[in-house]
Amino acid sequence: AGFPILSIDGEATPTSIDPSLSFGLAKTTGGTITAGTYTVNQFLTGIVVGAYYFDAASTEFLAETDGTTQTPGFTIIITSITSTRVIGTFSGRLKDNAGAGPGFRDITEGVFNVPF
Repeated sequence: AGFPILSIDGEATPTSIDPSLSFGLAKTTGGTITAGTYTVNQFLTGIVVGAYYFDAASTEFLAETDGTTQTPGFTIIITSITSTRVIGTFSGRLKDNAGAGPGFRDITEGVFNVPF
């Protein structure tokens, strides 16, 4: 699409997509994704963040950039990114009903260390 995207996905088992977690970011203004803190509240700076969790019953919980301030939000912190690996943390509240709630799942202490 002409801009950088970082997407990290995982499933609990190789035979089922539920439960699963997917999160990522896009830099719609172009350039390079670098080490730093990225949240769902950075739309005006060209940062789009999304996180999606499907539980074992296939209920979707999500948080994603939509142009408004979302509290609490979802945060991805990239502590290191090279041409071969990205390392960091993630956390935040994901809500059911297309992100409107009232049900939610809190993601805490998430870590990633992923090769490209």
